[in-house]
Amino acid sequence: MDKKVEWHLKRLQGRSAQTRYASAVALGKLEAKEALEPLIAALQDPDITVRAGAAYGLERLRDSRASAPLLTALQANNDPFVHFHISMALAEIRNVQDVEPLLARLQDSDPEVRAYTAQALCAFRDERVVLSLIEALRDENTFVIRCAAQTLGTLGATQALEPLIATLQHPVYDVRESAASALGEIGDARAVPALMATLQDSADCVRDTAVFALKRMGFLSPNTEV
Repeated sequence: MDKKVEWHLKRLQGRSAQTRYASAVALGKLEAKEALEPLIAALQDPDITVRAGAAYGLERLRDSRASAPLLTALQANNDPFVHFHISMALAEIRNVQDVEPLLARLQDSDPEVRAYTAQALCAFRDERVVLSLIEALRDENTFVIRCAAQTLGTLGATQALEPLIATLQHPVYDVRESAASALGEIGDARAVPALMATLQDSADCVRDTAVFALKRMGFLSPNTEV
C-alpha cells in the first residue's frame, strides 16, 4: 500500500474532525481504491464536514459499490453541504437506479438541496430528469431555477425549449441569463427569435449571454458587437 494512502487512512480514524475531513478529501484526490470501505464508513461520521469530505472522496473514486451507501446517506442527511457532495458522488457513479431518489430531492423543503440536486442531475440523460427539471423552472427560488436551466442546457434538452424561452421573461435578471445560456447550449434554431429579442434586455449580462448564444449557434458573426 502506498505510504501516503496508509497515512491518510490512519488519520481518517483520528480524533480531530478537521484531520478526518482533510484525509477523506486527500484519499479521494489520490483515487485510493483501498479507501472505499473506510470512506463509506465515514459517511456516518458525527461531524458534518467529515461526512461531506467522505462523499467527496467517494465522488473521486467513482466506484459503483458506493452507490447504495451514498443513497442511504442521502436520506439521512438534510444539510445542504453534505447533500451537495453526496449528490455529486452519485452523479459521478452514474447508476441509473439512483435517478428516482435524486428526483425526490427536487421536492425537498430546502431550496439549496433542490438546487444542488438539479446540478447533480446533469449526469443522467433520462426523460424523467428532463421533465422534472422543466417543472423545477417554476420553482419559487431563483437559485433552483438557474440550476435547473443550466442542467437542461448541459443535457441539450430540446423538450425544454418552450419553457426556457418563457423563462427569458422572468423578472430576475440572473434567471434570464441562465435561460439564455441554456438555449445557446441546446442550439435549437427555434429559439433564435426569442434570443434576438433578448438583445434588448435591460441587463447587460443577459444581453451579453444572448449574444454569445447566438454566435455559438451561428446566427451572429463572431465579430458582431451589440
